[in-house]
Amino acid sequence: MDEQDKKQFAAIMYGVADNFGGQISKDGLRLRFEALSNLDIDEVSRVATWLINNRTATFPAIPTVKEFRDALENLDGPKPSPRSRAEIQADKVLAKLKYHGRAGKADFEDPITQELMTTRWPYRAWASLVLEKELVWWRKEFIQAYQAYSEQSQIEALPQAETRKIAAPVLKLVGGIRKRM
Repeated sequence: MDEQDKKQFAAIMYGVADNFGGQISKDGLRLRFEALSNLDIDEVSRVATWLINNRTATFPAIPTVKEFRDALENLDGPKPSPRSRAEIQADKVLAKLKYHGRAGKADFEDPITQELMTTRWPYRAWASLVLEKELVWWRKEFIQAYQAYSEQSQIEALPQAETRKIAAPVLKLVGGIRKRM
């Protein structure tokens, strides 16, 4: 969402608050807008409609940002775990190896797989050197590496507000340690 969506966002939030018998302050509205700014206005509208039709909680009167995010996951369906995604991607790499051999290109749709198969295991070099008996171990290593990249990308995708919230206590602790040295 961007600045031009603020009026529509406010209308949605005031409507949700009214539906659940609550009130939302201007500051609360501003913070919710910032916290949900990575969504587009259509997603916010869909989630609000879903919450109005399906929410069973009565407290707090207005759904929290976390409830909005959880409801969005319900709308989109459950996401596979990083382990499941890693296993699927390992199978795709092995299928490419089986059908194309070393002549295949490292053109994978998944960005983590693409990264791993161009940096850690450059596809053509890997495909020409890997032995069939090593594929079981390679698959295990790939899954571990994929999960590590997946966790890293989740950390990098944290909204700035959450990053600041996490970083503030760490900076305070580091500052205290420096003073004692």
